[in-house]
Amino acid sequence: MTKLTQKSVKFDWEEKAEAAFQLLKQKLCSAPILALPEGSENFV
Repeated sequence: MTKLTQKSVKFDWEEKAEAAFQLLKQKLCSAPILALPEGSENFV
């Protein structure tokens, strides 16, 4: 998917890019990513 952001590459959304996008979307929405922070210390 990162190849699609380069200037010299034609933007062509293929099955491989779609599969990578769906996997990335699934991982970003999973429980470990969306967990609330623990403790009273600052976080970024």
